[in-house]
Amino acid sequence: MLRLIASCGVMLWPMLVLAAVVLVLIVVNTVRLAQGTSDLRTRSSIDGILFWGAVTAILGFTGQWMGLYKVVGVIFEVAPRIGISPRAVGIGFAESLRTSIFGVAVLLVAGVSWFAISAWWRRNAERGGSAMISTG
Repeated sequence: MLRLIASCGVMLWPMLVLAAVVLVLIVVNTVRLAQGTSDLRTRSSIDGILFWGAVTAILGFTGQWMGLYKVVGVIFEVAPRIGISPRAVGIGFAESLRTSIFGVAVLLVAGVSWFAISAWWRRNAERGGSAMISTG
C-alpha cells in the first residue's frame, strides 16, 4: 500500500488531505441533519462536499499531466541511446493515471453524498420552515 502511495507522486498528498476533508464534511453534515438542523450554514457546508471533491479531481488530472510530462521527457532523453520497451512506457502511463483515478473516485463519492445530503437538507428545511433562514 505504501508503495502504491509513493508511486502516485507529489499530487497525491494534497489529494489525500482533501479526501479526508470531504469525509469529515460528509460525517459532520450527516450528524447535523440527523439532529434536525437545516440552517444556511449547514447548506453551505454541504456544498463544500461537492466543491472539495471537484478540487480533488482537478488535482488528480494535474498529477496525471505532470506524470505524463515526466514520462515523455524521459522517453525523449533516453530513447535515442538505448531504446525504450513498450512495457516501460506502459508502466509510466499507468503510474500517471493513478492520481486521476483517485481524484475521480473522490469526486464520485462527494457527488453522490452531496446529492443525498442536499435532498435530506431540503426535506428538513421544508419541515422546519423558518429554521432554514436562521444562521446560528
